[in-house]
Amino acid sequence: MRRGTTRRGARRGARTDEEGDQEGGEGDDEEGGEEGDEEGGQVPNAHRDWVCALGVVPGSPALLSGCRGGVLKLWHTDTLGTLGELKGHESPINGIATNSSHLFTASDDRTVKIWRARGGLDSTLETADNADEVASVCPPPPP
Repeated sequence: MRRGTTRRGARRGARTDEEGDQEGGEGDDEEGGEEGDEEGGQVPNAHRDWVCALGVVPGSPALLSGCRGGVLKLWHTDTLGTLGELKGHESPINGIATNSSHLFTASDDRTVKIWRARGGLDSTLETADNADEVASVCPPPPP
């Protein structure tokens, strides 16, 4: 096996050296499956661009993600399905924070936007498209 390649049943994050011995990484169970397989999930191609920020909605099975393209997506944490998306900023979204009624996004465009979901984030999570922009604070200084 080539140096730096992994093999089936190897520990997660482990590499094999020229003699085939494992170097580092997390342990597997005896059957060769990775720990946490039954618990975790992955959403391939969640965004068209790099994911730059994540946030959770308090008291709800929802996750928010923001990408380099300025798109904000709402996800159901149990099904990993998309509940909605909107173009939140013209620049990458760097930070997401929430409370029971609003969500806040920070961007490379030097703005923080405050969003309110109709019916509140904790009661109606049908789609992020239902969000109304409330205000844009900290606008960029004039040129």
